[in-house]
Amino acid sequence: MATGSGVEDTMLELARVMSRSSVRRRIHGSLADELSPTDTWLLTHLSEVRPMAMTELAQWQGVDRSTMTAQTQHLEKRGYLVREPSQRDHRVIMVGLSAMGERIAQVLRAAGRSAFGRAMGDWSPQEREMLDRLLSRLLAGLERSAQGDPG
Repeated sequence: MATGSGVEDTMLELARVMSRSSVRRRIHGSLADELSPTDTWLLTHLSEVRPMAMTELAQWQGVDRSTMTAQTQHLEKRGYLVREPSQRDHRVIMVGLSAMGERIAQVLRAAGRSAFGRAMGDWSPQEREMLDRLLSRLLAGLERSAQGDPG
């Protein structure tokens, strides 16, 4: 637990612990050593939303389009992503998962669910629901502040 006071200190401690390689291995399984955190975020995100325009991916990640292009090219070379022109506007490049990328995203998601399930194994359904509700609210607030909206 955090040594300061308040939820902010606890969240900072959680962020620190979550970045440890040993914790990443528990959350991402055997893929933790070969995929960066950004790789795992992109793969699991694309498995949820399906193909996205490169510009949308860059906005979602909060990076410049050139940074996103480099990241997606890296994953495309590994066979995890496919890039195709949009059917509506052939100037727009859509990025989606290949069959292998979909399998990898499923493995990542299953490993994460298992790791968090074990960590909360003795929690009641009500405690899990409360955490889910509060973390969802926190994430929404972080997203708003990242976009410059204080509210």
